[in-house]
Amino acid sequence: MNMPHRLRWRNYHSIMKNKLFIAVVTFISIAFFYSQKLSAQVTSESNSSWIELTSYTGSTTYNAFRFSINLSGKNINYPNWSLVVRANPPITNPEGKIFDPTKISIRINQVTGGPTLADLGANQTPIPLSFNDKHIINRSSFPLRNGPEEYYKKYTFDFDVLIEGGSYLENLKTWSQYILSLTFSVLGANDKSITQSSPQVFMQIYPTGTPPSEPTYGIQVNSNARNGLLEFKTITDYVNGVSQTYQNGLSVTSNTGYAVQVRSLKTNFEAGTHILPVSAVSLEIKDPNNSAVGGTISLSGNDQTVFNATNSGTQPRLFNLRYFTQPNDERMLNAKPASYETTLVYTLAPQ
Repeated sequence: MNMPHRLRWRNYHSIMKNKLFIAVVTFISIAFFYSQKLSAQVTSESNSSWIELTSYTGSTTYNAFRFSINLSGKNINYPNWSLVVRANPPITNPEGKIFDPTKISIRINQVTGGPTLADLGANQTPIPLSFNDKHIINRSSFPLRNGPEEYYKKYTFDFDVLIEGGSYLENLKTWSQYILSLTFSVLGANDKSITQSSPQVFMQIYPTGTPPSEPTYGIQVNSNARNGLLEFKTITDYVNGVSQTYQNGLSVTSNTGYAVQVRSLKTNFEAGTHILPVSAVSLEIKDPNNSAVGGTISLSGNDQTVFNATNSGTQPRLFNLRYFTQPNDERMLNAKPASYETTLVYTLAPQ
């Protein structure tokens, strides 16, 4: 029989917070017109309408932006072209408040001038804005083209703007206007810019009513359980298995139903070149005040739900963590003496 050895692992904990988003009132007045010519034959122009956001539940402003591509000249041909959009930083106001571009989405709703959106292969789902280019049309199979007897064409695109709701808007509430600047760019098959245009709008964030309450989630492995340890010291340990319990080792906060999931970052405990499968160790999580709440799993490299529970309100709920091995496990009997480690990830999944 091998000499006694230690089986050790480190617990990793993470805290996850979710927020229920609330819409804010945003007023966008009629903004600037901008036109830029980067090609002798292909130019673009754009303008904007105004956007009003009056509810914490969010808003949709139809036809908030318009972008046009102008073809001037004969025998123009740009196959596999793309249309991209980006927000220009910062989205801010004179008070220095900054609006997160990902809370604002743009959606193409129509094109005039010949082709349909389907012909162009346009993405008609809302696209969260970014300070990097996002594709609205990606390498269209419908070319930008004028024939030998044509001289002028114009394709005009209209866009809706959707602002995400959420109580985050409360911190942005002000009568001082924000400036949102977008850049629409037409790219050739080589992804080089053919033409671009940058409209701007004023936004005013002033929600009315009371911000909704938001879900609160948190999970934490407490300090007494951050470094779990199982020790095999005697023959009895191998015969009966070993167990270690950490009282109140896990803290969970949730005001909705939830599941607790656990996975190992590795499929094996490791000690240099020596390994043991993580499934050799089992985990039990129990509510010390309610034995009906909890569950047991064998560790794995995949996420496993240990148990589901109803909400705990806004106060943390404490659970005992117990790690243990099975009696007469040949994997332990044949393991080389060493200190084996892995890292566990605990996750709270709202239900």
